[in-house]
Amino acid sequence: MRPRLAVQEAGRALGYPIGRIREMTRHIHHHEPPAPDADVPADVRELAAQLHKLPRHLGVHSGGMVLTRQPIGEIMPWSGPPPKAARSCRATRTMWPQQA
Repeated sequence: MRPRLAVQEAGRALGYPIGRIREMTRHIHHHEPPAPDADVPADVRELAAQLHKLPRHLGVHSGGMVLTRQPIGEIMPWSGPPPKAARSCRATRTMWPQQA
């Protein structure tokens, strides 16, 4: 998560009003953490530092669905869920042949 977004999310999570969050993030660049003299409260700064290390979105995008009477492996190559998927993820990835 980029530093500016991390400060915004931390401010929201800690209940700061949106106007105050805008003031905190106004001078923060997207790729640089807030300067030590920036007007960011200590609790927001601490939580934002933790959030900065996390990815913004976690999920599997469904590119489409395949409905078939036969097992999918008899129709096309496939693989199971992505290696880092959550335990609740039961996605099956198919590998469609690319058309020229």
